[in-house]
Amino acid sequence: MRPVSIAWFDRLYWFGFAAACVNFVVNIGNITSKVGNEPGATAAGIAGGLFGFGLVMALWTLLWFFTSRKANNITRWLYTVIVWVVVLFTLVGLFVALEEVGMVAAVLDVLRFGSWAAGSVLLFFPDSRAYFSAGGTVDEDVFK
Repeated sequence: MRPVSIAWFDRLYWFGFAAACVNFVVNIGNITSKVGNEPGATAAGIAGGLFGFGLVMALWTLLWFFTSRKANNITRWLYTVIVWVVVLFTLVGLFVALEEVGMVAAVLDVLRFGSWAAGSVLLFFPDSRAYFSAGGTVDEDVFK
């Protein structure tokens, strides 16, 4: 059985994942409008955007898997550092990007990275630290 903070980390991760997917669907029009009016370029823009999005989300899910399911301490730190660097850059670029991508995309980005940042904080709660130090197995005392 996993600690409560890890269960909440999972929920927040998947909420952020869903926000990222919705954000991609909402912004697919921006991707196609930036590649031009040529039919081949539009298809290539959509295919490239879909491939890039899928690759990035697969890597995030791999980090989540090794952090949450395998209790790997290295991926816990890697996930946390990457999330907070991205949060920092998102906050810095939010006002610049607001004009370009729109309010809906900006709100979805804040929800996504906010949930992932909150989840990364949960990875350092006492019950989570016991979970990681035990390599994914915990005593029932952790839940008391």
